[in-house]
Amino acid sequence: MLITSVKNPKIKRVCALRERRERDREGVTVLEGYRELSRSMDAGIRLTELYHCPELYLGEHEGELIARAEAQGAEIYETNADALVKMAYRDRPEGLIALAQMRHKGLDEMPVVPNGLYLVAETIEKPGNLGSMLRSADAVGATGMIICNHHDRQGYGGQGLHRADDRRSRSGDHQKGTSGLSAAQPRRSVRT
Repeated sequence: MLITSVKNPKIKRVCALRERRERDREGVTVLEGYRELSRSMDAGIRLTELYHCPELYLGEHEGELIARAEAQGAEIYETNADALVKMAYRDRPEGLIALAQMRHKGLDEMPVVPNGLYLVAETIEKPGNLGSMLRSADAVGATGMIICNHHDRQGYGGQGLHRADDRRSRSGDHQKGTSGLSAAQPRRSVRT
């Protein structure tokens, strides 16, 4: 199916997903670019929709990536340049944009490495900030990254991360960190 209108409902939906509220409401995230889509699929993330524009491709392997996504069940939509540029986050789009279901994992599912280094981030507002944090964590050899948002703080019944001055923080229930955040005593031993 070729989409040529920037007013197409599918294009409008992807544009609306720029807002975190919409991504959270639908439980989907937007991925852009060959490397991001390829790495996501390598990590087992299932793409639900893939939009592509051949005239914006930067490489030679986009067709293989699209075939792989389609084989895994993604709906494939070809667009013209105007429609893809309208959906893109980047100033210079690579011709590939996809939607994927968000995966939510709890701390119970995260393997604990003795003396591991973990980056904990709370309420990240922009996807680019997350990318910078992931690259920084990788550069210092971090064991893992824990991402918390406003849902996590309430969903763990006060056992997630809190601001040190949060009214739910109780004396003796947390260890104060250098960043003004405090972590609840974990069920397993984690170095803070």
